Amino acid sequence: MTLDDVDPAYLLSINEQNRKGHWARTQAKQYWLPILRAGLGTNGQGFHRARIDVRFRFPNNRIRDTGNLYPVAKILVDGLVRYGVLPKDDDRHVVGPHLWRDRPNGPHRV
Repeated sequence: MTLDDVDPAYLLSINEQNRKGHWARTQAKQYWLPILRAGLGTNGQGFHRARIDVRFRFPNNRIRDTGNLYPVAKILVDGLVRYGVLPKDDDRHVVGPHLWRDRPNGPHRV
């Protein structure tokens, strides 16, 4: 699944989450969960086990700490459980999430 043209203001990093507190995570969830739901469509297919790779694309070559964006990945994984794609997000059902920098550069994408 690809989520295109995402708002970079909601690429919540661990540093921001620590600095701004739980309200930053709440705001990020309010942004990401509807986008995830729309991206899932209506096929209703679930998985018992999944490997999750989250790829972040950025518009420039600035060096980033992609692993620092783990809060976004966790919100998306929690959303997969919420919407019935995965039964749980424990290590019996999920391998990952693994975070990657996606190239070539372009509009923000997850």
